[in-house]
Amino acid sequence: RIVCKKLEEVGVDAIIVSGNIHGKANELVGERFDGYTLQEEGYFHEYGQVISQDIHIPVITVGGLRDIDAIENIADNTNIQFFAVSRPLLAEPQLIKRWKEGNRAPVDCERCSKCRTKRGNF
Repeated sequence: RIVCKKLEEVGVDAIIVSGNIHGKANELVGERFDGYTLQEEGYFHEYGQVISQDIHIPVITVGGLRDIDAIENIADNTNIQFFAVSRPLLAEPQLIKRWKEGNRAPVDCERCSKCRTKRGNF
């Protein structure tokens, strides 16, 4: 949190709250790290909410966001208004378009990280 405050002071436009759990997400959901629980949808949004109360720039959360209803729930019940969605877009490149057209079904992404290679994403 201290680092986020300092980054805001030097002019950073936003903070993205993420972690390094590549390929381990399914087994780590529900685990606690530094007092915050890794969530099923939006792994780090609980900690992102805490950070958002300390700073005045946008906080972006990431991790496991596959369901538009869950994303809207986080947006409605926290200060977090921005979301990074990477692997779901690799699984379904037209996901945002589909959601905008009214098909709100969650994306078919297993959070397995098989789309990620040593050379980057497919």
